[in-house]
Amino acid sequence: MEKHKNSTVSFELEKSYNVKILLCDILGIELANVYDGFANEGLFTKIINTGNLPKGVYFLKILIGKDYITEKFTVK
Repeated sequence: MEKHKNSTVSFELEKSYNVKILLCDILGIELANVYDGFANEGLFTKIINTGNLPKGVYFLKILIGKDYITEKFTVK
């Protein structure tokens, strides 16, 4: 039986925002909606189950308020 693998994404919020995190492949195709909801100011942390993903490079599209951030995300 394969063990569950997890990775963590975290960032600091200056104030409370609606946050959306999408997991995308190297081509930018959305694979999963990791989080879509309200987040309070301070440190925001989300655990991502990567047990069903092959090893490789992915990207997280993070929408905070009206601003997008793209982060490289590696599954080992």
